Amino acid sequence: MGGLFFFVLGGGGSGGRSAASNLAQLAGLVVFAAFLLMCYRYLPNLGRLRFRHVAWGTVIAGTGWLAATRLFRLYVDNFGSYNKVYGSLGAVVVYLVSKLDARHFEQARADQGQDARPDAAARPAVPPRPNMRLQIEGTQRPLLRSTGFVKGFGVNPLTLQDIRVYSRFGKLEQFPEAIASMLRDLYDRGTAVGIDMMELLFHGRDLREGEAVYFALVDAAPEPRVVAFVDKLRQA
Repeated sequence: MGGLFFFVLGGGGSGGRSAASNLAQLAGLVVFAAFLLMCYRYLPNLGRLRFRHVAWGTVIAGTGWLAATRLFRLYVDNFGSYNKVYGSLGAVVVYLVSKLDARHFEQARADQGQDARPDAAARPAVPPRPNMRLQIEGTQRPLLRSTGFVKGFGVNPLTLQDIRVYSRFGKLEQFPEAIASMLRDLYDRGTAVGIDMMELLFHGRDLREGEAVYFALVDAAPEPRVVAFVDKLRQA
């Protein structure tokens, strides 16, 4: 038993330990044994047990626990090599995953090529759409530095084919008939957008000086559409 206590307190290590370290471990052993003694004495529902009935269990459990802790520490200090063991295993896993991904990619590319060949033969070539232009009486094509502002009205600048403006201020009743009729038609189609446009169409709002009605031709599927909105008059 004395040899076991010597091993638990550090005597089994190379060179031994300092007296202060051994005393600290001894104090920890005493506290741990006292804790176990209290648990064995008062926790079981067996009436009042005497200390001599639980003393041997406390000594064996405490010593065994600390011995196991010491053995694990010796293993970590002298035998455990996590980098060599788990690093090598990780390298093997990474290698296998990379080979699996490469094989899967090659198989998917081959399958895609086989699927694409009959489709390409069966599907007729779709000619590109020619550049489209708007022709609206009473409007003109503005000179713009950028068309990025159309994004604020739900239009992708990359799909914008043409844009025309009407900038004569006044009420809708004063607009040319072709423009007023087209704005009502675009509203019915759901492509006359913006609060200012709604006020212009239904609340008698004037098109003020420095503003314009924009007609944006958008390349969309299944067919192009025209989006109308009110914004400030932009010039290059």
